[in-house]
Amino acid sequence: MAILDIQVHRAGEIGSNARPRRVTLLVTDSLATATSAGYLNNVNVGGYIIAPTDVIDLIYDYNEGTGVGSLAVVTPTISGATDAKTITLNEWQNPASANLSTFDVTATSATLASAAQVALITAQTGDQFKLRNLFINAGGVNFAGGGGDRLLDITDGTSVYAQVSAANLQALPGNRAWGSVDLAFPAFAMNTSTVAGQNLRAVYSGGSADYTSGSITITGVYEKVA
Repeated sequence: MAILDIQVHRAGEIGSNARPRRVTLLVTDSLATATSAGYLNNVNVGGYIIAPTDVIDLIYDYNEGTGVGSLAVVTPTISGATDAKTITLNEWQNPASANLSTFDVTATSATLASAAQVALITAQTGDQFKLRNLFINAGGVNFAGGGGDRLLDITDGTSVYAQVSAANLQALPGNRAWGSVDLAFPAFAMNTSTVAGQNLRAVYSGGSADYTSGSITITGVYEKVA
């Protein structure tokens, strides 16, 4: 894996120190490798020094056989002591385009039984999310049987973002939005990020017995923030 080419473009500039510049970087490495700290430290950029004002068009995962790669726009940050600077490329994200996703998950008496967790958002190592909206849907099946009296938490294992009461599980209220009486906001800030690496999940809480029948569909909008 390698850096194949780097070009510095300075159209219409006056003087050798004109900023900002557009830089094109062609590599066979992955985006994760190219954005690791120090990736460009030992590269001779045609006699130019990479500047924090540069905007870099990065073609990564480039296949020399097919001539195909993927594009990311990155900007450099430069840190460290004067004689030991580290260049790190950071993928640029359009601030007007939040990384939003949705889920529609049905939790049933069977999938919730015996303290089981029903994942609403599945996290990889280090992932964090902000829950932006939440709904319960009409059309479920009232929870019943077995002397069941559980509540249902929407949680990351630390913070409970919403809770469906036992009464509402046993007589599902239909379509309800986060912030309604039947799906109240938490007491803490509702934009609190989930714990890193933890799923947002539906799980029973309280009571003393599980239900033997019932289902509820939960819909959410969330943003990945780490």
